[in-house]
Amino acid sequence: ITGLLANFACVLANITDLLANITGLLTNITGLLANITGVLTNVTSVLANVTGVLTNITGVLANVTGLLTHFTTILSDFTTVLTHIAAVLANVAAVLSDFTAVLADFTAVLADFTAVLA
Repeated sequence: ITGLLANFACVLANITDLLANITGLLTNITGLLANITGVLTNVTSVLANVTGVLTNITGVLANVTGLLTHFTTILSDFTTVLTHIAAVLANVAAVLSDFTAVLADFTAVLADFTAVLA
């Protein structure tokens, strides 16, 4: 009976060791799941940062598009101004041409007047 009790005690000790090993295994699995959760949290954070960067890039591109639109408008306005300047210069040239004709007529009048005086 003593040997049987000793064997039973040994079996109980082995069962206790087995339960301790199962507990350790469950602890390791819990740690692994915590590490996986940490990795997934970090991946989520990285994806959020990438989304932020892409949002910022989109904003920059929108600003560049706005600047190009304003620049195009400025160039269009400048072209209009140059067109008006060209029209004014054409009018000045026409006035000078008319003034030259008036001077020619005045010269002719002076020639006639000089002839009359002579």
